[in-house]
Amino acid sequence: MNIGKYMVLAIVVLIISSCMVSTLLDNKMQWNWSKIDLDKISFDPSFMFGVSGAAYQYLGVDNCPHSNWSSVQKNVDIAHGLESGAACDFWRNLNTDVGLMNKMKLKVFRFSFEWSDIEPEQGVFNYSAIQQYHVLFGILAAHGITPFMTLHHYTLPAWFEKLGGFAHEKNNQYFIDFCSLMVKEFGHKVSWWATFNEPGIYISNSYMLGEWPPGIKDIEHAGNVLKNILALHVQLYKILKKINPNINIGFAHNISPTNSYHSWNIIEKIIASYANHMCHESITEFFASGNFKFKVPFVANIEYHNPNAATSFDYFGLNYYTNLLIRMRPSFQKMFTIECRIDVAKTYAQNSCDYAQGFYRTIKDVHRRISGPRHIPIYITENGIADSTDEYRATFIKRSLYALDKAVKEGCNVQGYFYWSLLDNFEWGLGYNMKFGLYDVDFSTQMRTLRPGAQPYLDIIAKTYQPIT
Repeated sequence: MNIGKYMVLAIVVLIISSCMVSTLLDNKMQWNWSKIDLDKISFDPSFMFGVSGAAYQYLGVDNCPHSNWSSVQKNVDIAHGLESGAACDFWRNLNTDVGLMNKMKLKVFRFSFEWSDIEPEQGVFNYSAIQQYHVLFGILAAHGITPFMTLHHYTLPAWFEKLGGFAHEKNNQYFIDFCSLMVKEFGHKVSWWATFNEPGIYISNSYMLGEWPPGIKDIEHAGNVLKNILALHVQLYKILKKINPNINIGFAHNISPTNSYHSWNIIEKIIASYANHMCHESITEFFASGNFKFKVPFVANIEYHNPNAATSFDYFGLNYYTNLLIRMRPSFQKMFTIECRIDVAKTYAQNSCDYAQGFYRTIKDVHRRISGPRHIPIYITENGIADSTDEYRATFIKRSLYALDKAVKEGCNVQGYFYWSLLDNFEWGLGYNMKFGLYDVDFSTQMRTLRPGAQPYLDIIAKTYQPIT
């Protein structure tokens, strides 16, 4: 008997069986939208609907001249030669834009502090920039809109980047001092805080792909930066809560579950598995158990444990846009591509695809692993679609809200949903081609125009907050 031959056969059968099982499980999540009544979506009046944005994306290089992004605008290797300019020129349009939020009856505006404007030089603070945030919070309060503020949303002061940024633990104190100042200054006006936005996306684009500042392509280096950021979050939680114990502190974590394009392709499965591990699972597991593992064979082997990680947040911020598929191609120039699901190709638009089933499944997973056991709320801090034709936006919003409603009714403790974004804005290395805004922005005139595709969001907000008669 050829034992080796039978062992190979058994392995092949096992792989095929596992692929068939994963395919069957995946098929169970194919909702028949023709049989789903999207008009029955409903939320409790206490649910917080809002919109999200980020300072640099709304303000641009003209308003943030000391940012590390501003200093590399001419570097085509990092920013593809794109100029952010004034972006939405948010500070000059502040009353208009908050007025749009008020008109929509939004309860929350999620935004970020631009560290480079507040501390343009090391140890030198710009109090006129600080005052601008006081103005913002005053206008929001006048309209009954709650600010949800992020302390790091990708950008850094150019001087901090030159020091190596978060790659060196010795630099952490600079960020701690900045965050401490923000809480001391605004803690009585801002109750909801996030330390970092999407650290997995940040390290992927800045330290793996090299498409964002500082333009490094080194997986092990990326893993060490991620470890430092997660450890810094835990440290910040303790420091900031000591300054103001009444504030709520969390973070915003992007989850884009990645699968193989072909259920039978083991190589695609392996690559998808490592993509999930590096940018998603390593972070989720750290906050679930305190264990950080960032391992890629022959490239990186990083382990770290922090016993305080699992209790270092008051809410879980979930950013979800889509599921991704790794597809193997018969080309040495581009052997792998990231694609949309085959079954939702008809609603695919500009690297976003309408896969609400994945949104539902991700919410359920976060509730099971983190939110439920710790009795803390989930906030959907970002969810949206880039759609320049506005052909898919209405469908995307209705299906996403259905998935959210279904998860909430099944016991998931989600207490808010913030659409990305109120306005079209500067989408980092992709410039102005990605139209996420509920409002179209003419960047030559700064004119804002509500898109028809935004209507389902306005409808569900009006339905949720309608006066009780």
